[in-house]
Amino acid sequence: MVIVIIAILFFFFNTEFGQSYIATGDNEAMAKSLGIKTDRMKITGIVLSNGVIALAGALISQSDGYADVNKGTGVIVIGLSSIIIGEVLYGELTFFERLVAIVIGSIIYQLLILLIIRLGFDTTYLNLFSSIVLALCLLIPRFKEKLQLKTRI
Repeated sequence: MVIVIIAILFFFFNTEFGQSYIATGDNEAMAKSLGIKTDRMKITGIVLSNGVIALAGALISQSDGYADVNKGTGVIVIGLSSIIIGEVLYGELTFFERLVAIVIGSIIYQLLILLIIRLGFDTTYLNLFSSIVLALCLLIPRFKEKLQLKTRI
């Protein structure tokens, strides 16, 4: 399933429409000056993201056999952590490599959560641990910068 989604995303973002979507997200004023209908791109982005979210929710509910309103709590933190872990580990990447790095980041994130559970921590604090992992991942580039500055001097 992951390979199919990566292939679809790679294909979509290499189309003219996908490039317009990227340009709108990167610099709306410049995209507008190039003749891209940025309002349409923003609405399309919201529609596509909500559709993917709905599909994910439907697949999880179908897999579990029930639906729960509170099931998605903390999913944003998990997603951000996965993206940031992948970005921090691999740095500058092409688009395809970035998609693969995000998948690897999500695997590493799940392994970290498994380690926390195996160490016997209370699972009610899982979102707290997720936030700590996210904060640490955000700090890693700063530590790398400081280490590089010290080695240059």
